[in-house]
Amino acid sequence: MGADNRHDRFHRTVRKCPRRRKPWRRVPDQSAESTGLDAGVLALPIHDDQLHVEPLFDEPFVLAVPSTHALAARDAVDMRDLDEARLLLLEEGHCLRDQALDVCRLAGADERDFRATSLETLRQMVASGVGITLLPMLAVQPPVPPSPDIRLLPFKRQPPHRRIALVWRRSSAMGGFLVQVAEELRALPGTLLEAPRVATGDRRPDTGSLARADQVPSPGTLATRTEAPAHALRDVAPSRSPVPGPRSP
Repeated sequence: MGADNRHDRFHRTVRKCPRRRKPWRRVPDQSAESTGLDAGVLALPIHDDQLHVEPLFDEPFVLAVPSTHALAARDAVDMRDLDEARLLLLEEGHCLRDQALDVCRLAGADERDFRATSLETLRQMVASGVGITLLPMLAVQPPVPPSPDIRLLPFKRQPPHRRIALVWRRSSAMGGFLVQVAEELRALPGTLLEAPRVATGDRRPDTGSLARADQVPSPGTLATRTEAPAHALRDVAPSRSPVPGPRSP
């Protein structure tokens, strides 16, 4: 199935939402109870027994470097390239900071003294030549505009990544519908998890979906390793068991 058809099918599913309010909105970091949301797309791990977790896909990190950096001439980088490097990271309280620190520890890298307040601040500092950083792949996709002063470098082989899941309250009456939404999210084009091409009008080939249901560990399987750092998931083979529906509260 082509990418356009998968997008259309996803939007048709979302329009079936029983609620009449706006189906998608971005909110600050809060608990599910305080936001009034039916569900959320979040990075794991999540520590809340009241929430059902439906794993979707693994989102790789890319290395963002200034266009004048020594690594900017590369097509891709290896984890060994980060050995003894000092990276720009977000301030305390951001889940992305903890995930990036896990990658730094694995690669033998460290953080710089300055801590940014947002992803946009990180991008601006890299563009200004202050340093390098790790960015999640979805954070560099359109509509985020590309910068001629930043080079985005994917990692070779198995890249460090974080696991993304659709999460909702176990008591929700929308569980069956949200399982359908999760299936449609997994079927979105795999090109969403590829580094964007700069200065080219070539249409990227359809490389399949983000994840198939039989490639994503079930919540029960994942629960045994949600305490592990983000990079530890790189070496875990995906479960071949189908993703179950939500458990009753």
